[in-house]
Amino acid sequence: MKNSIMLAVSLLTCGSISDMLNKFIFFADKVEIQDITKQTSLFILLGPKSNTVMSSLNLSDLVGQAYGTH
Repeated sequence: MKNSIMLAVSLLTCGSISDMLNKFIFFADKVEIQDITKQTSLFILLGPKSNTVMSSLNLSDLVGQAYGTH
C-alpha cells in the first residue's frame, strides 16, 4: 500500500472502532480498513537502558535511528 496509517488500539475496542470508521467511508473513496491484529505484533522498549538491551538482542542497527523509523 502506497499510503497508509496504522492505528494501534485496544483489542477490546478494535471492532467498534473499525465499525465507526466504516460509517464515514463513502463508496467512491479509495479507503480500506483492515484488521491486521493476527499479522502483527507490537513491542515497546522504553527507558535509559533501552539501547543496551537492543544491542544485547542484536538490534544495535536500530539504536540511534530517527523516531518512528523502526
